[in-house]
Amino acid sequence: MIKQKYEFDPQQNSVISGLAGRMTIVGIVLIIVGIPLVLTLIKGNIIATIVGATYIIMGLLIMNSSQSFREIVKTQNNDIENLMTALDALKNFYTIQLLVGVAAALALGYLYIFNA
Repeated sequence: MIKQKYEFDPQQNSVISGLAGRMTIVGIVLIIVGIPLVLTLIKGNIIATIVGATYIIMGLLIMNSSQSFREIVKTQNNDIENLMTALDALKNFYTIQLLVGVAAALALGYLYIFNA
């Protein structure tokens, strides 16, 4: 017996395509915001440079994930594989956000404790 691969229907593909488009826009915005922050290294602003580099990395990760979501719509017989690739890339994006959030919380805690 041949096992058929799951294919999303046109309505589901429309939702996935819309998500991919919005994710691409978010990625572009993150990169655009990150570039001037990275350039503040010229003025010696290390913190802004790190934040900018993080934005750029997050923008690239979200765009990578959006491309995998777009592949779900474009291809046949690989929807689940492409979905898993997209979700893995999205997991990486949120891992970076988590690390940045924890680092920011620790930095704020440090400033609160030692500058109080």
